[in-house]
Amino acid sequence: MTHNIENPQKNGVTNYAQFYSIRENLHSKGYFIHPIKHGEKRPLTSGWQTTQCAADLVKRPLMVGLGMGHKNLWALDVDSKNWPNGKNDLNRQILGFVKSHFALNQYVYQYSQSGGLHFIFKIENANWSKLGNAKYAKTADGNDLLESRGQGGQIVIYDESGIWSQLDNVKAIGLAELSQLIEFSKTFDFQKPLHESHDHSRWIDKGENRWIALEYLKSFGWEVVNEESDKFLVKRPNSTNPHSGTCWKETGAIWLWSSGTTGLDEQRSYSPWDIYQMNKPIKVELKTKPSNPAYEFAQMNDYLQATLSLPKLTYMMDGYICLGQLTFLFGPEKVGKTPIAMEMALNMAKGEKHFGHFRNDAGPVPTLYLDNELQARNLRKRFSSDEEQLMLHKFPDNFYRLQPDKAVTGLMSDKEIMDATLEAIENARVNSNIQFVVIDNMAPLIEDEEKATNAKKFISQLIAYADKTDVGILVIQHVTKQYESQILRTSAMRGSGRLKDMAAGLIGVNVNGHTGQRYLKFFPSRNVEEAESQVLKFKTVKPESLIVIETQGWEQEEVIIQERGEGELLDEIFNLEHVDIGSAFIRLKRDGNKADDIAEQLGCSRQHLYDCKKVYEKWEKQNIDNKAIRDKVLSLSPIPGDSVL
Repeated sequence: MTHNIENPQKNGVTNYAQFYSIRENLHSKGYFIHPIKHGEKRPLTSGWQTTQCAADLVKRPLMVGLGMGHKNLWALDVDSKNWPNGKNDLNRQILGFVKSHFALNQYVYQYSQSGGLHFIFKIENANWSKLGNAKYAKTADGNDLLESRGQGGQIVIYDESGIWSQLDNVKAIGLAELSQLIEFSKTFDFQKPLHESHDHSRWIDKGENRWIALEYLKSFGWEVVNEESDKFLVKRPNSTNPHSGTCWKETGAIWLWSSGTTGLDEQRSYSPWDIYQMNKPIKVELKTKPSNPAYEFAQMNDYLQATLSLPKLTYMMDGYICLGQLTFLFGPEKVGKTPIAMEMALNMAKGEKHFGHFRNDAGPVPTLYLDNELQARNLRKRFSSDEEQLMLHKFPDNFYRLQPDKAVTGLMSDKEIMDATLEAIENARVNSNIQFVVIDNMAPLIEDEEKATNAKKFISQLIAYADKTDVGILVIQHVTKQYESQILRTSAMRGSGRLKDMAAGLIGVNVNGHTGQRYLKFFPSRNVEEAESQVLKFKTVKPESLIVIETQGWEQEEVIIQERGEGELLDEIFNLEHVDIGSAFIRLKRDGNKADDIAEQLGCSRQHLYDCKKVYEKWEKQNIDNKAIRDKVLSLSPIPGDSVL
């Protein structure tokens, strides 16, 4: 089977008959296969470490675990979801090392449910009392990265589509070969003392100093004999072998097969910091003191100088959308945010102006639309002129769509969804050179996006990603319901007003609920010194296979909001439902009921109650004697059979 590092979910079960046959075959050959409870990693049988379970148990429709130690099995567990640079970064490094140091018949591997990796080896002449379960690498905050599974440990089998049928054919490796993998795994540990820490770039100045270990070897006559995508292969003087060691590009760490006259130990790794601490001929002056990894510390002039290497700020929609920054498009539901975002995305892909007014300096750029809303048939309906004849809209070749598999994401935590989303976007960027991303919308990605902490975490990651990759990001966000048909303000955006301070650009979409007039509102941002003083009116039309935006000129927002439809009686001034709720609230509060209980009874929030109370008090002051209006209010009473007037 071909493993897909970009989409581990494709590596799942495809043939259940085959999958049960593989289980029975492994069990019959003496492998310790035992049932696992779904959603957990806990074996259902006792004594599984030392005794095989009954053969009939492996036939049940349960997940299974594979016991280590027996049949000389040993596993390396890569928990890459905790890696600071993303799952794929760590997966590629470990997978690259394994593939370059071991033959294909010396291991099998699978993806875990969290997107990590499990490598299974057979170890000859293993001393299992010393080669058991061990932790080799942790993050700075103590989360596991790499650990082993030996005797007394297990690996849950997720991928049962064929690779395990090859387990019996795996060729055993020696302890010397295994030690290379273990030493390499330890170079990723953030928890060791500084002289053993792999995170070299935190402690010494980036740039040439990353290669201090490589330069140390060169000072003893070593040379680079080959360069690959992720590493340099180096050779010591007078060596008859093709190469004598490896220097990894990501970390600058070196691995030595033999040490020559360098004074270093062979068959182990050294970080740039290791070499620096040795006080050998190459000296590096630290320009900064070690700081908390959550912050960057540098002399101001050095930091400013470093910014010269960054690309210039590129306007994709004047200053409201820029490469490398995040913009919010927010407004009430059903107001036209998706058609607006789709038109922006298409303009990015085509390199065209926006709404005939806003310039686009980026030119045509590969664009990704993350669609959390439309299912396949709804998508076809929206982007076809005639669903019966399937006359589909033709998008530019550089326009891509990304859709979550809700059967998978529905079982994920918020953090897992965030990680998976960023990973999917990064894969698209690497494979298709994506430069602009639309996320439509944020609500399905986090459990409660109205909570500032939840929304802040996700947006912080997106902003950091945009800055690192120079990708422009547009995020669609809803507003609270009480802001519909009112002057649109940034404080209405779900997730609290804190989000508006994080974004580089803010664009609002709103509608007059009486007339149906929609408009775009452009707010001041860090890249726009003076925002548009008026709002841009628009309507959506679908002349053929695509909903398009027709602009209708500029107008003052207050004028649009105050316009009323025909036959609106008291609605010209008041929302009658709000009047009625406010009246009911006052009466129930007077009767001794608590605000929270009233809110639950009337089916609204506590804040909405007090907003409606103000509306009712204003309505009452008007002393309007209009029987038609009063009858309408009575008919809206939120308390069945109870008149509020």
